[in-house]
Amino acid sequence: MSKGCVIFADKTDLFDYERLARMAAERVERYLSIPVTVLNTDDAVDNTRTFPGHVGNYSWKNLNRTQAYALSPYDRTLLIDADFFVASDALLPHMHGSFPFGMIRDMYNPATGEPFAPTLGYSKIQQLWSTVMIFDKCEIVERIFQTADTVLGNYPYYSKLYGFNEKPLRNDYAFTIARHLMGGYGQTDFALKYTMNNCDFNTEIVEINDEDILIRYKKGEKPMLQRLKNMDLHLQNKISLFECING
Repeated sequence: MSKGCVIFADKTDLFDYERLARMAAERVERYLSIPVTVLNTDDAVDNTRTFPGHVGNYSWKNLNRTQAYALSPYDRTLLIDADFFVASDALLPHMHGSFPFGMIRDMYNPATGEPFAPTLGYSKIQQLWSTVMIFDKCEIVERIFQTADTVLGNYPYYSKLYGFNEKPLRNDYAFTIARHLMGGYGQTDFALKYTMNNCDFNTEIVEINDEDILIRYKKGEKPMLQRLKNMDLHLQNKISLFECING
């Protein structure tokens, strides 16, 4: 059974996601010892969003996530965002697990020291995160990806049904709904027993090293610096992240 990682990397006018994906891929290979395939899909659809703490909108291309099942060359796939930096072997037991599909449910903010577990709209079902997914090539997983694609293609309908904003389109929501429907309306939650460490939009990325990542944030009005070591990190502040890697 072949196992490997897939990362989508579609450049935008503002951000070089291919470069970011290569950095993320090197860390996967180093810490998890599995091969990585970086995918660039020329037909990826633009998405636009206003990010907290920054003026104006900018676009990114992430609506190709539902193609991962068809495009992955592996029997068992670790699918991660390009801004997810592996720094431990914590995902290895999950890659060697027997479950067919898993997404992130539990999230922790290392800057605030607080967990984060939102629900989806007024439906109040548990929201999961598509930042990290693990899946096998099998019938139930194929149906989950097909259903997520259907949700994205009929987003106004599902936004009203589950009670969330129609824009921007979010893979997190599409896959949350898909796993809810394909899991017998929550009888199987498809949640990974893995907590994702998430540096949010208010956290600046100061320095990225082989062994640690230095972040800056405010505690009240006091600026704080913290080095995070041996910790897988999702780095949401794209502007700060690219300023950091571009020097």
